[in-house]
Amino acid sequence: MRASITLLWLGLFTATAAAETAPACWMASDLAYHKGDERVHKTVARIAPPQRVLAEYSPIAQRGTIRRVKLTGDKKLVALTFDLCEQPSEISGYQGGIVDFLREHRIKATFFMGGKWMLSHRERAQQLMADPLFEVANHTWEHRNLRVVSGQALVDEIKNAQIAYEQVREELEAKRCTGPRGDTLAHEQAPRRLGLLRFPYGACSAAALDEAAHQGLLPIQWDVSSGDPTFAQSARAIEHQVLTNVQPGSIVLFHANGRGWHTRVRSPASSPHSKRAATNSPRFRSCSPRVSRWWRRRATTRDPATPTGLAIRCPSPPVHSASAGCGRVSRRLGRPRPAAGDGGLVAAAAFGSDPSK
Repeated sequence: MRASITLLWLGLFTATAAAETAPACWMASDLAYHKGDERVHKTVARIAPPQRVLAEYSPIAQRGTIRRVKLTGDKKLVALTFDLCEQPSEISGYQGGIVDFLREHRIKATFFMGGKWMLSHRERAQQLMADPLFEVANHTWEHRNLRVVSGQALVDEIKNAQIAYEQVREELEAKRCTGPRGDTLAHEQAPRRLGLLRFPYGACSAAALDEAAHQGLLPIQWDVSSGDPTFAQSARAIEHQVLTNVQPGSIVLFHANGRGWHTRVRSPASSPHSKRAATNSPRFRSCSPRVSRWWRRRATTRDPATPTGLAIRCPSPPVHSASAGCGRVSRRLGRPRPAAGDGGLVAAAAFGSDPSK
């Protein structure tokens, strides 16, 4: 026992010493928004996934998708999520102004990153995964509609994003430098593998749900869409749509890949009026804990008295547009009727970090 404790302390001391002597990965100017980063370049941009073996993982039970969280007690928290997706025919952008604002105000968020996006934005992907303020997750390889993709193409669309992440993280580890906070090596902040998945367009199938579970990924969707990929959706309209529909436990969808057209101008997180609402009103007291694998420890997947509505299909959320930020779905997504007794909500998890503590 004493020997184990000694080895543990030795390991911690070694890690701390390594961080103290390592250079910083990025200066403040490197982390900040650079003009033009947000531009989407339409071009034939074929990027091959890295050829490597995935890190070891364990499949999980297939539990449907999570669109909203059932909070315990009187907690009034919402999760801000941002999609960073990229299709085969483009190099999408990076809206660093959004990230700058989140860092400045210490607002936690989850970024769902496409595998191809990670490879075309390696440095930015590493900055996000190394920042303890943020959580990163899988948004598939090239943002294909997993309601219609099947077979090996379905497997690869999910797996190749995992492979891209592990490749980019390994490159970060090789740098042996410290992350934005400066007290740990950057790669140590980044998880060894991604544990959450968001289906493109909010669309999936029974096969897609099964494959996500087989690859050890929990699907996270949303119950409130900001509508930010619609160019005609003004900043004020985004703010109104989110604040009108959000409630404690909501998962809110934004984009930061160059298609969150007016998100930076006045998002519900950034405007002074709505930021006060997010911190002071009875609706929210805290603005955006990360969606996290904490659900494994503290969430209940089914309340015996109230069905959660976990379903084999992937219904579009109540506030949802057929345009989902990375191009349009080949067909308009239907709006299913809620299952009896569940209010149309899939509430099967809890958030990972409670900023009220």
